[in-house]
Amino acid sequence: MAIQANSRVTTKGQVTIPQPIRKLLGIAPHDEVTFIVDDDATVRVTVEKPSGDILRTVGAGPRPAGAVALHWNGRDGRGKHVRPGAYDVRVAATSPIGLSQVRVPLRISR
Repeated sequence: MAIQANSRVTTKGQVTIPQPIRKLLGIAPHDEVTFIVDDDATVRVTVEKPSGDILRTVGAGPRPAGAVALHWNGRDGRGKHVRPGAYDVRVAATSPIGLSQVRVPLRISR
């Protein structure tokens, strides 16, 4: 079991539409973490500081083999917006075969 090499973290949210219009239209910036697991696994996705401290667990639980997409609203575990800076997204998948994980750098700017 492995997380495929083409795993990626995509960030979205560089919105230039003025905030009042975004609110009116219901447009909200968000981040999406997408990856593929080869076998059924228990998956945990976290956003972490470079020190390894976990800011937020984006998703955790059993997932069937295949593509997974999880959304993150840019907030920490207390509901506060994460400050601009460098972070890591860690995807860990555990199956009967073992543990596989990947860490992907993430830069947040506002």
